[in-house]
Amino acid sequence: MSKKFNLKKFLIITCAVLAIIITISTSAYALYIRSNSFSGVVSSDQYYFESNLLTESGTTYELNSGTKSISFNVSNYLDNYRYSDEDITVTITTTSGTVDKTTTTLTGGSIDTETITLSNLEDGQSYTVSVTGLAGYKKTLQATFVVRSSDDQIYKYIDTSNPAYILITVWSTNASGNVIISFEGANIVPDKTWPGLIDFDLNAKSLEVNVSKYSSYVYRFFVTSTTNLANISVKYDGNEVNEKTPS
Repeated sequence: MSKKFNLKKFLIITCAVLAIIITISTSAYALYIRSNSFSGVVSSDQYYFESNLLTESGTTYELNSGTKSISFNVSNYLDNYRYSDEDITVTITTTSGTVDKTTTTLTGGSIDTETITLSNLEDGQSYTVSVTGLAGYKKTLQATFVVRSSDDQIYKYIDTSNPAYILITVWSTNASGNVIISFEGANIVPDKTWPGLIDFDLNAKSLEVNVSKYSSYVYRFFVTSTTNLANISVKYDGNEVNEKTPS
């Protein structure tokens, strides 16, 4: 009697075999790259100079006011198989501020990482850092760090003067970005007739506001019982904003 062909079992086995082949091929390719180097020459394929924050095109980061320093890494690898064989001489420059080292070396032959710290930052200032790695092949990575001014802020103001409802105001100076208003457990319900709340889901417990520079946004919430103001949170960049009467 012939056995019945099990298509499902066949497909499962085939997929498993393909997954193993792909994994082996990927590792073999990485090893192939490592084994095909030429003595005394470092080509772009064998030269790896990377950073967690800096890029070749240059990236800009905004830092909260009061930030005094920031650290970033430079490394000589992409993964455990792909790393530079030759030592990389690293030169660090900055337009202002202070870096804790102006030169360092990434040791070839294995993965290596160096941490660099930019300090003496001031509010309202920008700092462009350039890091160049040289080992036969040259690559420069850059980033600009902008520290917001103490006046570049987003604020909240909660008006509880009316016993039937409260008004939550989010307003900004020279700052913009997404603000999250959370009110779970605050005993308030959004006014669905209010601009900005008409399409709001009453089951949600937070509201995201896209704040522009020098703007103000007001939202009305009905009070269902004694309002628990401690459960009303307004966060920008993950930090609670200060309360201040709009000017």
